[in-house]
Amino acid sequence: MSDIVRNTVVAVAAAGLVSAAPIVQADAPNIYIGAGAGVTNFDDRVQFEDLGNVDLGEDDTSYKLFGGYRATENFAIEAGYRDFGETSDEPFGVETDGWDVSALGLLLIGPVDLFAKGGVIAWDTKGRGGLPDDGDEDLTWGLGGALNIGGLWFRLESEWFDIDFPKDIQTVTASVGWSFQ
Repeated sequence: MSDIVRNTVVAVAAAGLVSAAPIVQADAPNIYIGAGAGVTNFDDRVQFEDLGNVDLGEDDTSYKLFGGYRATENFAIEAGYRDFGETSDEPFGVETDGWDVSALGLLLIGPVDLFAKGGVIAWDTKGRGGLPDDGDEDLTWGLGGALNIGGLWFRLESEWFDIDFPKDIQTVTASVGWSFQ
């Protein structure tokens, strides 16, 4: 991924955090960090003129690291890095990763947060076996819930990524994190 794309994602995240600062509530957790692992579902059959059909529709393990700023009880900004893993149709394969920034709308129900999120991901795909490298910025969205136990929380979420190559990536991730209150 180019430095320009990475710097743009970081700048958008920083601008969101700074612009949300005036609406911070004293009782809302502010800064949080987390890490997660899960499954990436790749759903992509690609027709290449010189290679024929390549079926990149298999699952792999994914990982992510993220941090966020909860501006109010019902709104947060989150940024992170994720490794989607690899999908292959030997001898062809691709590995995809990316940096993302999202806004989260949250609904607090006791110790549980339900959330919907939407944002942008700057992704990078490395091909092998004659498949091309690719990268761009695209949309991402997701749904999930978190169980809060003091500053510790456990999150389960499903996310969709409107990535060009490979297409139609979905992840289901379990994460653990800490809120600095």
